[in-house]
Amino acid sequence: MVKIEDWSEKEVAEACSFTSLLDRIYEQIQSTEGGGQYAFRSCVKSEADFKQWQQSFRAELMKRLKIEDLLEARGEVVLVRGNPKWQWNEKTYTIEHFYIKSWMETLIPILLCIPKELPKGRVFPAMICTHGHLMQKENLVGKKRNLIYRKRWAKDFTEMGCITVSMDQWGFGERGKPFWYIFKGKQNYDVYERKYAQNMLEFGRTITGLRVFDSIRVIDYLRTRGDVDPNRIGISGLSMGGLTASLVAALEDRITMAVIAGYLNTFKSSIVDLPHKHCADMVIPGILQLGEEFDLLCLTAPRPLCFIAGIKDGLFPYKSATKAYIDIQEAYKLLNAIDNCVLDMAPMGHGWRGDIAYAFVRKQWAL
Repeated sequence: MVKIEDWSEKEVAEACSFTSLLDRIYEQIQSTEGGGQYAFRSCVKSEADFKQWQQSFRAELMKRLKIEDLLEARGEVVLVRGNPKWQWNEKTYTIEHFYIKSWMETLIPILLCIPKELPKGRVFPAMICTHGHLMQKENLVGKKRNLIYRKRWAKDFTEMGCITVSMDQWGFGERGKPFWYIFKGKQNYDVYERKYAQNMLEFGRTITGLRVFDSIRVIDYLRTRGDVDPNRIGISGLSMGGLTASLVAALEDRITMAVIAGYLNTFKSSIVDLPHKHCADMVIPGILQLGEEFDLLCLTAPRPLCFIAGIKDGLFPYKSATKAYIDIQEAYKLLNAIDNCVLDMAPMGHGWRGDIAYAFVRKQWAL
């Protein structure tokens, strides 16, 4: 027997809309699953709950990123010599170029900035710097100016007294080709970031996971250096780099400071609701089944965490950023570390600003 129903035009249109479907799925997760399997407000009621929640959430997050096997199998740090032409002296620091071996013999291109006035025999803080889309490692150290994102936070942190590492993430710098490369008839994946991000899924990997794994290998390298304080290793990133930095800080207790710019928000208000503004590599498969972005960022508590957000940011709306920040503060309050979480809501668009962030880092690391 077949049942027939009468629906209005509006109801039919709503039922045929994929946007409407996404909204309903999200509402269902929020209402029936408490915001996801590891939603902080549902899972953590006391400080005693936090550690177990953190461990369980991290384990599942590594599975979604498809890197749990890579992390278990990683061995000693191996470096490959860089190009002498890419090593130079600035007024207050020197820059070294080399590579770190990563998964399947791939190489992570590195620019290491070392302040010139570092006294011998002392250890210093280190900051890993992860760039966003349309950027590369040279932009962060001030070697190349970026027409869109002009801030050079690796240079700033180095001049502050930190050893800094700027790395090319997959798709950019030495690990990618500029968009005009397609006009040379070179139809390969080094140009098409969106396409290779999608195709990595067919190989059982995620491009975001590989970027996170590379950053963890950089941590491994920094901890081999005798001049780096293992208790003061931080990570800072903008936009796509903010995603990488957020995940690394969430997963790694060896990261003791994080500065996240142009990423604080909710997955729903940014990645889901603004598909025309975000690339496929910003998607983590099944992440909303685990929790919202603020739940993921709560994994960093109680370690120092600074956010930079733009009131005019069209990629990560400021109202949702403010709401996410309030939710993250709950974790810091629970752990009696509210002063370790700050937000610089800046009168700008999508980008980096260092005023409050640099003061925060100086205070936390006694620089």
